[in-house]
Amino acid sequence: MRATRDLKKVKAAGFSLIELMVAVALGLIVIGSLIALFVSISQSNASNLRSTRLTQELRAVSEVITRDLRRARFVDGAIAQIGRGASAASGFNDITISTGCIQYAYQNASLGDFRSISVRGSGGMGQIVLAAGGAAPGCNANGLRLSSPEVDITGLSFNEISTNLIEITVRGKLNGVAGSPERQFVQAVRVRSSRM
Repeated sequence: MRATRDLKKVKAAGFSLIELMVAVALGLIVIGSLIALFVSISQSNASNLRSTRLTQELRAVSEVITRDLRRARFVDGAIAQIGRGASAASGFNDITISTGCIQYAYQNASLGDFRSISVRGSGGMGQIVLAAGGAAPGCNANGLRLSSPEVDITGLSFNEISTNLIEITVRGKLNGVAGSPERQFVQAVRVRSSRM
């Protein structure tokens, strides 16, 4: 009889089945919350990277346009042209702005003195093109692609603020990325040479 009394006094050590179930449920809730937080942070990071990449691409193409446009109206030996009248500049004075296009010229330019920069669609995607030649190329002339193939250019505009100051606005979104935001980059360029 004594042996059975001793067994009754000994309590079982450890967790009950209900306590284990509650601990497992709480653990799963914590792990699920951590996984949801990780996924949310990863998606936010990917979105920030896409936005930064797009801004960088738009800034780069705007900088290329700015550097070339800054040289507009340059005529070699401009001091020697003083007093000869406007005909001495022979077309280098004009900067023509139309919808999505700008036409200008400067002497000693690679690929030809006369240039046009325009936006056009190709295969459902917008791109910025620089056309150059010995005569003024039209806004639809073929030329060198300035924008990245990874960016769909949705808009390009030029606004002449003053005789020597032009504002460039480039809009675009990443190509082939679902839900890609559209961004706009605006930059002003001062044309170095004044009209003759």
